[in-house]
Amino acid sequence: MRIAKMQWGMMVAIYCISYAPALMMLNIPAYAGQNALLLFYLLLVVQMSDVLQYVFGNLFGKTKIAPVVSPSKTVEGFVGGAASATAVGAAMWWITPFTPLQAGVIAFLIVLMGFLGGLALSAVKRSLGVKAAIPGQKFVSHCH
Repeated sequence: MRIAKMQWGMMVAIYCISYAPALMMLNIPAYAGQNALLLFYLLLVVQMSDVLQYVFGNLFGKTKIAPVVSPSKTVEGFVGGAASATAVGAAMWWITPFTPLQAGVIAFLIVLMGFLGGLALSAVKRSLGVKAAIPGQKFVSHCH
């Protein structure tokens, strides 16, 4: 069990964070030297999605999405947060090499993958009996 926890910790710490340098190394014509803005865009959309799903879930959440895996996540929280974070991502098109429509589609994909990844990680943590991603810290579920 301890080895499984360590393996998942390594996977999250190394594999998931590897997207940051990958964004920085992309060679995009007419966007040279601005790749840090793509990293900012990714982090902005992910964080806005997380916060807005939490807010919408607390305000309107009634229908549980995956009560066994993550009992606090609701359909209303996901839909409200996803729509809002997608709108934020589309509005921030000007810091990307994309059109507003492309930025909105990419933001929606970021939101969707973040939500599904959160559910998957919640399932892994539940199966391993881990309460918090960081030892000694109380686990607070977002994306209600």
